[in-house]
Amino acid sequence: MGRVFCSGRKSGPVTFSGTITVPPGSRCAALLRLNVWRWTGDSVNFPSGCQRHYEEPERHLRQIISDRAYYGLDADLQGDRTAIVRRAKGLLGAWRRGDPVARWTSMEEAFGMPLTAAEQTELEYRETYREHFQHLVEDSDWVARNAATTWAGYELDEAAGGIIYVGFTVEPEAMLEKLKRHLIAPDRFKPFPATPTYTEAELEKIWFSFPRPKSPLRGLVNETSIDYLANKVEVGTEQVGRVRRLIGAEYGPDAPFEVVFAGRAILL
Repeated sequence: MGRVFCSGRKSGPVTFSGTITVPPGSRCAALLRLNVWRWTGDSVNFPSGCQRHYEEPERHLRQIISDRAYYGLDADLQGDRTAIVRRAKGLLGAWRRGDPVARWTSMEEAFGMPLTAAEQTELEYRETYREHFQHLVEDSDWVARNAATTWAGYELDEAAGGIIYVGFTVEPEAMLEKLKRHLIAPDRFKPFPATPTYTEAELEKIWFSFPRPKSPLRGLVNETSIDYLANKVEVGTEQVGRVRRLIGAEYGPDAPFEVVFAGRAILL
């Protein structure tokens, strides 16, 4: 095992380059493992030239465009399809030329698509403040101490620029301001568009017990989840109208459910 330690400061992306010499007799005998801390990437592979050498597959243009839309990376182009395609082609071209940022970000353990250095920094920043926020509200006792009876959960909107919507059933703006004092990137957090009626605990209680043991809904529901931003339990079924009527009859017309079409899961 060999190690190289570097010391210094730099703003922006850093590219490491160099050559590793492997003895000829053992060149293709064992995996070559490279580990360069958190964001720079890991690699476990046979050296190039070996028959078992793995080359990261080229991303399809359509998938790059779709993934960029999910993260809202082309919002500045305001829906200009020609410009969106041109930008994606440019990133794919950078990947083909061996640009280190485009290559690393395209790997599955990174973002699965080629990015610019600025975009990589943005998505890593989102991950940093999201993890910090999740630790605060899920692992620490902040919610128990400050919003035990009013906490309504949160929803991440990547397409809107990594905005995290946070819900409280009472004084949502004031409670969010109180929470923001402990957050990284407080400008990326917003209250729910409408003040929620149900707390997260109340929604989870409904969700966990749905459908009831002898309910006619059994066998009709294919999937369920909580839509925190809508403050409802989402029910997926192939019989939307029928399930909507049955829920209304069993739980009441104002019960916190939204029914959407969802086919049955296919076991592979």
